[in-house]
Amino acid sequence: MKTKIKLLLILMGGLGLVFLFSGCSVIGFGIGAVGDASTPKSKNVPISQIGELKTNDKIKLVLKNGSHIQGKYAGRAFVEAESYSEKYEKSLNQLRGRIVLPQIGDSVKFELVSRFSNRYVIRKFLGFDHQRILVQHNDGISWVAMGNFKTMSDFKGNMLLKEAIINLIENGEVPCFSKIIVKDKQTVHEILIEDISQIRILQVRGYKWVGLGVGVVID
Repeated sequence: MKTKIKLLLILMGGLGLVFLFSGCSVIGFGIGAVGDASTPKSKNVPISQIGELKTNDKIKLVLKNGSHIQGKYAGRAFVEAESYSEKYEKSLNQLRGRIVLPQIGDSVKFELVSRFSNRYVIRKFLGFDHQRILVQHNDGISWVAMGNFKTMSDFKGNMLLKEAIINLIENGEVPCFSKIIVKDKQTVHEILIEDISQIRILQVRGYKWVGLGVGVVID
């Protein structure tokens, strides 16, 4: 009987020491597990916020044809100019009578956002993209962010309605001059933005392991 009691006391003492020296690890692991449970598996990103994606974000694209592509976001790249020109010309024909859009190569006048006075610049229009416009000037080619100008007009003086154009781009009625690059373990996918129906960022879980690591350090 005394032997059993002695063994029980030794066992209880051993468990106490384990908790004493690893209690923070257990607590950290538990807190991290709660964090994992409260983190959603994915977050939808509106097409209009595509510029907020970060390199190596784990994403899942739902395409308009119903297929899915999953991998790491690797940025955006230019589409071929000839391919874009053909698609843009098709859009111009379909939208004629609904809205005024510039022809590729037309001069476009931008009224820039300025606190001091109205400033205007004239650039050669090359194409639209999400929240930006590709233009040519004396120093080469660059993007003009939609938020950097108040108004724009074509060489005839026709106003080009920024918000309406943004909506057409987001609806896929006007093509984009860039495509998304997504890498998985075996393939590099290049997807036209107008072919995308939905973007999801896959949330990284693993707070429990971070908590465990912190707990081990404290212990």
